[in-house]
Amino acid sequence: MKLVDMKITDFVNVLGSDAPAPGGGSASALAASVGSALTMMVAELTVGKKKYAEYDDVMKQVLIDAKKSKCRTA
Repeated sequence: MKLVDMKITDFVNVLGSDAPAPGGGSASALAASVGSALTMMVAELTVGKKKYAEYDDVMKQVLIDAKKSKCRTA
C-alpha cells in the first residue's frame, strides 16, 4: 500500500514499528502538510471579513503560499 493511501492511524502504527518506511521524512511531510492546512484555515477565516479588512491583502497572499506549500508536501 502506498503511504498516501494509508489512514492516519495505520500510518502512525507503521511509523512506530520496525518497518523501514515510513520514516522521519514521511512524518515530517505529514506534519508540514497539516501545518499548511491550518494556515489555510486561518487565512480562509480571515479573508473577506470586515473585522480583518486591513489584513485582507496579506492574508490572500498567505492563502496562496500555504496552498502551494501544502501541494508540495502532500
